[in-house]
Amino acid sequence: MTKLTFLEAANGTHLCKTYTKTKKGKVPAVVELNSYEYQPATIQERYALMMEHAAKGHCMIRGELSKVLYKESRKGLTDKTKPNPTLFLDIDKLHLENYTASTSKLRSSDVESLCARVVSMLPIELQNVSYIGHAANSMGLSESAFISIHIEFVLDAPVNPAVLKSYISHMNFSCEDISKHLVLGDKNTDVKSIVDPAVASNSSLIFIAPPKFVGKE
Repeated sequence: MTKLTFLEAANGTHLCKTYTKTKKGKVPAVVELNSYEYQPATIQERYALMMEHAAKGHCMIRGELSKVLYKESRKGLTDKTKPNPTLFLDIDKLHLENYTASTSKLRSSDVESLCARVVSMLPIELQNVSYIGHAANSMGLSESAFISIHIEFVLDAPVNPAVLKSYISHMNFSCEDISKHLVLGDKNTDVKSIVDPAVASNSSLIFIAPPKFVGKE
């Protein structure tokens, strides 16, 4: 099993997205960080660690740091080309047919069901393996047929981040139930990805802590 690294704000700030009436998903600007590294032996241990650190307001980094952090910046401490042993899918605003967001609190069983539906849309090699799924911070904000979730697979062997990025990009067009919902970006010059290839980067942060809502119910 791969190394798993979490980041904590040295000043105690929760590393999660904050939503207000006028701003969506603002992330705290924190420079000084502490890091925690683990070597979970199973995917179940990995999940338990993610739950533990999410409750503490920590975030996860996709790759490995070259050193353990203590009240310092992570800048320049991630090897951007080192093969990564996990495939992380950031599904953003995917339209699900015959689905309407619940007006009540999102439950773990809801997220489990949504992840299973999304996995059934993916390449066959990803459909009969274990994975970790959780709701993205923006999930549940809109009473619509759009969902935003994260799904992580542990690979048999590490893969170069550039290859993972290419694979995820291709997934947007090769998976029919995803590609049919693609639309042009804001400038109408390119296609907006539903499965975000940017998170393939080893320096990407994954916000697993529950979001905060200010002035919103």
